[in-house]
Amino acid sequence: MNRRSIVIATTILSLVSLAPAAFAQNSADDPQGDTISWAFRRVVKIYGAGGVKGLEGYGTGFLISPDGHVVTVWSHVLDADEVTIVLNDGRRYAGKLLGAEPQLDVAVIKLQELNGELPHFDLSDLGEAGVGTRILGFSNMFKV
Repeated sequence: MNRRSIVIATTILSLVSLAPAAFAQNSADDPQGDTISWAFRRVVKIYGAGGVKGLEGYGTGFLISPDGHVVTVWSHVLDADEVTIVLNDGRRYAGKLLGAEPQLDVAVIKLQELNGELPHFDLSDLGEAGVGTRILGFSNMFKV
């Protein structure tokens, strides 16, 4: 997948929704709870540069491939020699910045020394959203 495809897919993903594809996989008992659980397994915390003038040293992103590609916002956090990616289950990986498009505020990071495949948002299965579709946004921008 080239950088332009990732930027376009990320923009569409952000504007449309991460949730419609997830709702199809949910139980009838608690579809919103299942969607939240499903999505948070794909959301990561990114630690890097920060602490200057009150800027936080962390950010958030989401997994877009089973082999550890993460899309995030281009920010000061990525201005570090090394970034650390923390998965929902607490596993930590070093991350390498593969590319960024500062004008679009988007960057792609690759987890290093990954063992196995990871749950991820499948960019080829975005689902569809129309008028009245419930849209959920996910992030991990707090000290959690």
